[in-house]
Amino acid sequence: MVGYKSFKELHTLEQRKKTFEKFFEKSPDAIAVVVEYPEAEEAKKFCVPPRMVMSSLVSHIQQRLSLDPTEAIFAYVGDTVAPPVALLQDLYKEYKDEDGFLYVKIKKEVAYGSL
Repeated sequence: MVGYKSFKELHTLEQRKKTFEKFFEKSPDAIAVVVEYPEAEEAKKFCVPPRMVMSSLVSHIQQRLSLDPTEAIFAYVGDTVAPPVALLQDLYKEYKDEDGFLYVKIKKEVAYGSL
């Protein structure tokens, strides 16, 4: 989407750090995730359990964004497709941003025999 601006483009590093601190104060054991999906109006922020696997997060995102079940959803962390069985705590250790968030970019494709 042409007009989409990422969470980082809309908020300074200092603003993002403050937002993360608020998440951390409320849920110190959770992982703060920013989901970037260009077709949504804005990035979605979630606090998720560290032992959650990526496939569970993708399923949750698919429901929250009301995505068509015939569309395959791919979650990218960094420039890499995140393995569905990867624990978010492991991805967080490797890919967390300097602001404290784990950024997940969502891309979709029509799949499952749809035309």
